[in-house]
Amino acid sequence: MAIDKDFLLIITSTEIGAGVSDLGAKLTDLVFKVFETSEKRPARIIFLNSGIFLTTEGSPVADRLEALEKEGTEIVSCITCLNYFNRMDKLIVGRPGDMK
Repeated sequence: MAIDKDFLLIITSTEIGAGVSDLGAKLTDLVFKVFETSEKRPARIIFLNSGIFLTTEGSPVADRLEALEKEGTEIVSCITCLNYFNRMDKLIVGRPGDMK
């Protein structure tokens, strides 16, 4: 498995797509599961807005994100978003980052 330095993924919600929440949550899990067997993985995944709930306590995909991080993918959660949702002290995967 190789890190693709040109592959950046931005996650802005805990669910992928709009519509049925349960389906969106399943799709989110599936996206991260696919990376486990993919030949190329993103160099960085940035979590914004409510997407930061995937990198904090209670995340349904924390194990998958930790595995990606161990393989070299940088996991970054928006500092402003972590503070807005009062989740800074609950970050369990990756690091906080700002717009710079």
